[in-house]
Amino acid sequence: MIPLLTFKQHLTMLTKPQLQLLFIICISVLFSCSEEKVPEPFQPRNDHEAYEKALENANLLSTALGKDWQEFANEALNNPEEID
Repeated sequence: MIPLLTFKQHLTMLTKPQLQLLFIICISVLFSCSEEKVPEPFQPRNDHEAYEKALENANLLSTALGKDWQEFANEALNNPEEID
């Protein structure tokens, strides 16, 4: 039966240039691994943002309908009616 060599025994069998190459590869792999940063998709926080995003996705935000909706929505948000 062939005896298994330990990691230390494998390392002692390598030449100095091979050890240097192994070290460089290990360091390169260590520093090249990083977490991929992918932006999260837009998630509307309320109904107003959801409707505005829906108009944008349907390419209606730049139409008369979209512009009117934005104008009236901003007016309603900036000057709300008082309820007694």
